[in-house]
Amino acid sequence: MSGGEAYVFAAYLALFVAVLGWLVIHAFKIARLSRELAELVELARRRDGKAPAPDAAEARVAGQ
Repeated sequence: MSGGEAYVFAAYLALFVAVLGWLVIHAFKIARLSRELAELVELARRRDGKAPAPDAAEARVAGQ
């Protein structure tokens, strides 16, 4: 591998690591937002005096 090829490889590797890091950061962010949204929905249901809604899986089983 020549010097130029090594720099191209290093550049692609750096780009890959940067994109992978970006994806991991956003995956954690989406997971956190999902948990917070579920908590807000639960708080809104309690405030309105409604019973918690069944999960989608429970609704599918009940509908069969």
